[in-house]
Amino acid sequence: MADTDKLVEQLSGLSVLEIAGLVKQLEEKWGVSAAAPVAVAAGPAAAGGAGGGAAAASAEETIKEGVTKAEAEEIKKKIEAAGAKVEIK
Repeated sequence: MADTDKLVEQLSGLSVLEIAGLVKQLEEKWGVSAAAPVAVAAGPAAAGGAGGGAAAASAEETIKEGVTKAEAEEIKKKIEAAGAKVEIK
């Protein structure tokens, strides 16, 4: 059985693009599709950073907060290019 704590720690170190690529690989391997959108928040929050590996589990997840609209659009473009759906809030 896998050490889930170690796995979570490894996933937490991935970039947004790596997470999007992982989602695509898992979809292909398991024959599934991530149905829920991945949210990129462009709100006034002070903290930023990756939301963790939860986005790879097909759940709505905030990827990055407190970014400019231009940065949010760039992140959205990259994630959608990897096959995920994105909503900017």
